[in-house]
Amino acid sequence: MAAPVVTIAGTWGLETGANADWWRPGSEFWRMLKEGGYQPLDDSDPFYWSTALDGVDRNNFHWDAAGRALAWYAALKCPGRMVSLIAHSHGGQVAAYAARFGLRIDTVVTVATPVRADMGDEYRALRDRSLRWVHIYTDEEKGTPWQRLGELGLNTLGGKINQAMPLCAENVYYPKETHGSLVAAADLWRPSPDGEGWRSMLGPLR
Repeated sequence: MAAPVVTIAGTWGLETGANADWWRPGSEFWRMLKEGGYQPLDDSDPFYWSTALDGVDRNNFHWDAAGRALAWYAALKCPGRMVSLIAHSHGGQVAAYAARFGLRIDTVVTVATPVRADMGDEYRALRDRSLRWVHIYTDEEKGTPWQRLGELGLNTLGGKINQAMPLCAENVYYPKETHGSLVAAADLWRPSPDGEGWRSMLGPLR
């Protein structure tokens, strides 16, 4: 069977609304996963983190703390097993910190995660501790202001705004959606007459 899936909200993801609720139990996104045979790690106790604004003044305290919590959460819920992660926006930084703290990952899908120069060690850990890493991003116009704001200043990689993730195995460019709707639009993840849908990125139901 496929590895259990952990969904990771982005900044301010504890708020409610059409684009904010995707990671919660009972959401259309969770129903989409289950339709395909992919099981969230715990229906009754999903992974929470503060979702506070972070990465300002070179202080990544909230991402660091959430990454430690995620590593412990997975170890407690499924000891000895890998998990798959779907992380939106700065939730991708949480996933990267979790990898640095020892989380073993089957597949990680980062969605519209800002690419930051100060996360180099964590991105390398995410690459090295996952079997597959896919990054989905939209164009600069629709990804702004959130993705651009998440990368500004000294934290940009190579001194410029980057939408693609240099260290991951596969970048998927999808210009038709916004920063939030890349995860909120569950139908993008379902199979359709035009293709398998992004859900298939989580791998076969072995």
